[in-house]
Amino acid sequence: MVIKDLYVLMEKKNDDYTHWSFTIYVDGISHNILAYANAYYDIDGTNKNELNNLYSVKDLFNHEIVSFHPSYDGISVKIDKFPDMQYTELEAYIDENGKEKYRDVVKVWKD
Repeated sequence: MVIKDLYVLMEKKNDDYTHWSFTIYVDGISHNILAYANAYYDIDGTNKNELNNLYSVKDLFNHEIVSFHPSYDGISVKIDKFPDMQYTELEAYIDENGKEKYRDVVKVWKD
């Protein structure tokens, strides 16, 4: 099954207390959301930016699903890594005051 098939099947319930969500993760990289859509952010990527959502849900429609599970009012989906896939990784650095801090850095998957 590809992402588009599951997205079309998902009930997109929205009311005053809840709203649907559809989150795509990449298998094998911890805490890495590639794309996200919900009642407020469309599948075309109105929430796309450099670090938090590198892709729109629609960008990933043709990728095969590795697994999925229900999440609060939505679905979380995992896909396999793919060549030249962009993802974020936490990187430690020392700030100007000598304190260790972390920042997200965009990486490219090379397979």
